[in-house]
Amino acid sequence: FARFRLHGYWAQLRRIVKRTGEEFLAAKDYLEFVRLLRCFIEMQESKIDEVHIFIAPDGTFFICDKKGHVIRREHIRTPSLSVIDGEFNYKDYLLSMLITLVPETIIFHVSDRIWECDPLRTIQQVFENRVVRCSGCERCRHLYSSKK
Repeated sequence: FARFRLHGYWAQLRRIVKRTGEEFLAAKDYLEFVRLLRCFIEMQESKIDEVHIFIAPDGTFFICDKKGHVIRREHIRTPSLSVIDGEFNYKDYLLSMLITLVPETIIFHVSDRIWECDPLRTIQQVFENRVVRCSGCERCRHLYSSKK
């Protein structure tokens, strides 16, 4: 009975077990990636005291020093950046810049929705106590009021 009548059930069960195993391995790899980045950052000397990262609702972002001067890619040397399907991955770019700068403090000027996204969670996990979220400065209010 089980062999003939439950064939579909067993096939579905095998797919679920396989998917669960793959998800577990992906989570394990991710945690190892975060741990390695943390170790790397701890060994590096900080190149800047404080950076401010402004991420607009459309996903565009820029990085400033504590005086408000924009830090451009040309000003720092970053590791090679990934291109997926011919498209640049801005999340990798942001993480790459932060790993290169190794700032003492990272202040994010972002909306609630963006603050909860996966790339920022990764940055929070990698940089741990260095990451702060702005509680709503004048620059934030200007950025978000002009994008509405």
